[in-house]
Amino acid sequence: MDTFLQIVANGLMLGGLFAIVAVGLTLIFGIVKVINFAHGEFLMVGMYLTFILKARNIFGGTNPPRRAFEGEPDAATSRFRDVRRGD
Repeated sequence: MDTFLQIVANGLMLGGLFAIVAVGLTLIFGIVKVINFAHGEFLMVGMYLTFILKARNIFGGTNPPRRAFEGEPDAATSRFRDVRRGD
């Protein structure tokens, strides 16, 4: 059952990624009337940069979007506050 739920979650996240890319392409083509062939390259650079930062633990093991969703109002800055205090 855990495997099935993981597959469903992965499918939803990948579908969301495709939706975001499609909306971006649609907006650019609809407004500028030019097909942006570099759109996929921007996506690749962003994904690669996120992978590198996460692999090097730049985020400190915290997940600010998840923490903000759970109700911590200063989730985006709490990592830096912890560093300044020396925790």
